Amino acid sequence: MPPSGHIAGVYARAEREQGVHKAPGNEVIRGATAVTIELREDDLGQLNAESINALRVLPGRGIRIWSARTLADDPNWRYVNVRRLFIMLRRAIESGTRWAVFESNEPRTWETLSREVSVFLEGLWARGAFSGETPSQAFFVVCDASNNTPERVDVGQLMMEIGVAPTLPAEYLILHVVQKNGAEERASA
Repeated sequence: MPPSGHIAGVYARAEREQGVHKAPGNEVIRGATAVTIELREDDLGQLNAESINALRVLPGRGIRIWSARTLADDPNWRYVNVRRLFIMLRRAIESGTRWAVFESNEPRTWETLSREVSVFLEGLWARGAFSGETPSQAFFVVCDASNNTPERVDVGQLMMEIGVAPTLPAEYLILHVVQKNGAEERASA
């Protein structure tokens, strides 16, 4: 049978267990017992270059999804987990800030919105959703007089700018093995 239902289940499991930011690559497809065609390394490389997420049989480790790519041409949306993270962020922030509709468009409201969204994003950062060693490296929230000009306020708009640094999957592990004999080194891979 086509693997799409199995893959959707893997996405759901990875999101439930680790979060939407977790790339679904290298995840076991539970219940799968075989694939129609076992792919070679060259096949996997070609499919990955075409953004096709192959299934790989790893003896003793099961059948796994061997990539986490989308078909997007835009490199910002190359990975499934990044796209799904941004979908989740948009929905959660829209839902969590709905209370601000028809509130006073003034600094107190801006500060409250900034604080609430920052707390939400900091929680995601703590769970590994964003790159950066500190919250300030991982995200920013701007909702103040710099982007809520009198002209914007006069037409009833409240602007909040949010930026995040999503984590990107490590698709390839490159190992450099060195043989060391006394002072002499020889590299091999």
